[in-house]
Amino acid sequence: MTKIDFYVLADEAVLQRYLFACRLIEKAYRLGNRVFVHGSSQQQLDKLDQLLWTFRANSFLPHRCYPLAATSADTEQAALAEGEIILSTELPPEPYHDVMVNLSNQVPDFFSRFQRVSEIVVQHEQIKAATRSNFRYYRERGYEVKTHQLAQQAAH
Repeated sequence: MTKIDFYVLADEAVLQRYLFACRLIEKAYRLGNRVFVHGSSQQQLDKLDQLLWTFRANSFLPHRCYPLAATSADTEQAALAEGEIILSTELPPEPYHDVMVNLSNQVPDFFSRFQRVSEIVVQHEQIKAATRSNFRYYRERGYEVKTHQLAQQAAH
């Protein structure tokens, strides 16, 4: 059964949610997981895309938006075979079953195909309301949900 983790940050800034997502993605990727990031909009994923390039000066995390625009099928298959981090508002590519970071305001129908799902909460009213709804959704379906209360995050 999918393991669900909620990371509750004390900060209300949406930027802190993205920065924490970068650290969480990095940790999961470095542990050898295929990481899929589900977003609610392309604008949201574009912001995360930029941060994944810049959030740490000495670190590179191979990632792509999916579906891969203007690439051949061979290029797409090579990227997926290498296990790059995938950012998408759509269904994940088939080989991705390890970790999903859900930045969307809703729980996607396909969440249960992943071993782990991570949700990141900040004290912004709209995000808090959406993640509370997501929390109830998982609990009502019998999933064990772990909550991690985190102290104020240092800015990078």
